[in-house]
Amino acid sequence: MPTGYTAFIEDGKVRDAKSFLHLCLRAFGVCIKMGDTLELKDDYTQDIIDGYQKEIDYHLEQLDGDRKRLCEIRKLTDEEKCERYIKETKEKIKDLKYLRDKDITKYADYMKIKEEVEGWDCSGKFQDVKEFALEEINMCASTSSYYDEQLKACGKPTRAGYEKVKDEYMESLISNILWDIDYHTKCIDRAVKGRKEALKFYNEFKEELNKLDKK
Repeated sequence: MPTGYTAFIEDGKVRDAKSFLHLCLRAFGVCIKMGDTLELKDDYTQDIIDGYQKEIDYHLEQLDGDRKRLCEIRKLTDEEKCERYIKETKEKIKDLKYLRDKDITKYADYMKIKEEVEGWDCSGKFQDVKEFALEEINMCASTSSYYDEQLKACGKPTRAGYEKVKDEYMESLISNILWDIDYHTKCIDRAVKGRKEALKFYNEFKEELNKLDKK
């Protein structure tokens, strides 16, 4: 049965080694930004450029948004900061309670299956399977204690609650955005460097392929 690559040979679209090697390059990192769809092309240069540019444009957009958010946060009045804190804390509490309740239900399901597995009176040759199943359940099953701890650490969604943590709250907001700015900046730098290296590798690859024309 042909692979996605050799299918091009079987259907007659690829008739020489140079074309096939060029197609096979799609399986390597130099073409990682081009997507998964295989198609025959004489040259991948623009595809490589476009693939990296798409990534760069995404991070530039995120970077622009992060910088605007940072500017907006630094302009907030104390009352606006308090309102933001109360809204975010209420949403966090709501989400944590939902996850806690969901976790309790999931834990009950795990325990039901665990009890059934433990009660499986299998022969010795299948004991490893039974033990593996129990290990998987024990590794994934959890109680709601994690979410209870998170809820306790949330603070109160009130003006008084805000006053107690306002310095830490603003520091955390700004720190998170600065982290995002640094992250997207580094991603852009890596993409620019990666595009340069990919194009260099690809041009060298094409030069090597041209040796086949001289045989």
